Amino acid sequence: MPAKIESLREILELDPTSKLFFPLARLLHEEGSDIEARDLLRQGLSHHPEHLEARLYLIEVLDELGEDQAAQETAEDVARVLAGSTAFWRCWARGLEGDPEQRELSFAVQFVAARLADEPVSWVEVLSRGLRSLKGEPCEAKLRASSRPSPSRRPRRPAAPPAEPVRCPYPDTVEEMTLEHVDESERSEVFSLRTRTMADLLSRQGDFDGAIEIYRELLSSTPSGPMRDELEGLIETTQRKKGERSAKPPAPEKSQEAATAKKSRKKLLSTLESLAERLEARAAE
Repeated sequence: MPAKIESLREILELDPTSKLFFPLARLLHEEGSDIEARDLLRQGLSHHPEHLEARLYLIEVLDELGEDQAAQETAEDVARVLAGSTAFWRCWARGLEGDPEQRELSFAVQFVAARLADEPVSWVEVLSRGLRSLKGEPCEAKLRASSRPSPSRRPRRPAAPPAEPVRCPYPDTVEEMTLEHVDESERSEVFSLRTRTMADLLSRQGDFDGAIEIYRELLSSTPSGPMRDELEGLIETTQRKKGERSAKPPAPEKSQEAATAKKSRKKLLSTLESLAERLEARAAE
């Protein structure tokens, strides 16, 4: 090892701009010469700032030396480069999909790719879609049946279970655990808020038809008052946005970017639903 280090040093003395600075820095780091490796990496990167692997290795060396500020600044430089390439994150996520043990990581990488796109998704959208996919009509029926008025704050449990109880397909969903001990009015308010949030997200993502449909469903069950007026205004605004988009077709390049972003969102949400199903299966075991 020392002989190889000396050979690389001689080459660098003859050509200080050689890319051999990187393998030499790795050898020095492995031998415990961290400070010399750090200085060599910085010198080499001054000649080759595009050497991404060397920059990543410099972060490791700085972190081990306890130079947190320098490591953070170098990491931010790398982050700016990676944030500008959504294709990198999409391709990485596709490569992880084939490995069942990497599904969670694939989902996280897909979220980063979608977040960096021109029309990013948010955790609110992801969680809303996930909760929506977990909730089915049988679950709603069970919640309605369990929400009958009671003198006490919490519904009393029956003395004995029915002979053939109706089993909810997803008995441990987040919504059931959250809404188990709220009364009917509070539960309706939570569902309305969640549905309203979903409609707002759909509108921002350009799915005006889906947003209008949800707004109208809420309007049909909302009495006269400020909330109803607000919903009517939202329907009118969303219809106007839909008309404006139809009257002005997007440029070909923007249309292609929007299609790519939409495809990325659908893929992310599909992965979320798959992940939710796996979590439900584990909970049922």
